[in-house]
Order: sequence, then structure tokens, then C-alpha cells
Amino acid sequence: MNEDRVTTHPAIAGRWKGHVNDWQGCQACPLGSMACHHVLGRGHLPCDVLLVGEAPGSEEDAQGLPFIGRSGRLLEAAIGRVFSEEGRSVHAFVTNTVACAPRDEPGGKIRKPNGAEFTACSPRLLDVIDLACPKRAVALGRVSQDVLRRLHDAGHLKCPYSYVYHPSYILRQGGSVVCDTSVTRFDGLVDRWLKDLQKALFGENL
Repeated sequence: MNEDRVTTHPAIAGRWKGHVNDWQGCQACPLGSMACHHVLGRGHLPCDVLLVGEAPGSEEDAQGLPFIGRSGRLLEAAIGRVFSEEGRSVHAFVTNTVACAPRDEPGGKIRKPNGAEFTACSPRLLDVIDLACPKRAVALGRVSQDVLRRLHDAGHLKCPYSYVYHPSYILRQGGSVVCDTSVTRFDGLVDRWLKDLQKALFGENL
């Protein structure tokens, strides 16, 4: 885990280091032994908005940071556009429902996390929520939405949460155009995604 990609308030800097020490070598489920890195998060702690994805992919596993592959670059571009249009920004932190790339064998194909893996990693996610103390949470995709709903219903996530499409889905629908700064107008699904992301980041629940 690259700690230099996390900016913490001095009051919780020690707690974040403790979190990294506790989880960077976790073996609570079989994914830990197959991971190149435990991908814990990046951004600001505490934060205004906590963004929660599904699971690390191959690039994230290799580098130890969430959302740095094609989906991450699209998300970064989309958030940049939203901030530019709003003329303001928010402090955000991004993580996933599980910290390790879900595979059935070392070097195998990435798959969706299963229930046992969610359960094993839930104390880590709860600790992230406690450190982040977010004003809002955003689920990136349906898997994350289900996890945040359960945490909210159980009283572990006390802030409002909302849902937007996962950027990988937008990519599959031709949404890479968001990364092209020469394109300023969008139609259909991509336009809706950007508007939903804008509402989620700035506090309008969907």
C-alpha cells in the first residue's frame, strides 16, 4: 500500500498507519495469499465523500492503489469535469468492498468477490468508514450499493449514500469519450452518469 497517496489530518495520521499495518498483510480469506498488494485506499482522510467500488483489478493489484486502471482514469476525468462545472471541489477517499483482487488462483482471471470474502473484509471497510467520517458515501456499481445498504441498515454507515454506475460499465458503453478534453457535450447514458455523479458528490441523494 502506498501511504503517500493518502492525505490524513494530523489527528488521525497514526490511526491510518495502524490501519495499514493491520491490513496490508491480511490473510483472513484466501485472496490475501494471492494478492500482490492489499489495496486499501487513496485520497483524503477524513473526507466529504467516500467512494466505494467493488474490488481491485489487475493494475490495482500490481500497484497497490484503487481505481488506477481504465475505469479509474475515466472516474478521475469525470470527477474533474464535475468539479470544473461546479467551480468547487470536495475532499474524497476511494476504496473497495474488498482489499484484494478476487481470483480463484494466483494470476487468474479477476472475478466478482463472494460473500465469504465480503465478510472477511468487512472489518477493514468499517474501519475505513470510521477513519473517513464521510458526509456522504457513493456506491460505484450495484455490488457496492448492496454492501453500503447492508452497512447503513445495520447502523454502521451513518451518512446518506447514493449509487452511480461503475465506470467499467460506462466504458463498455463507449464512455471513454469523457477522457477527451476536446469533447464538451455528452448524450444519453454518459450524460446521465455525469449528472448522477455530480448529484452524489455534492449531496443530492439519488
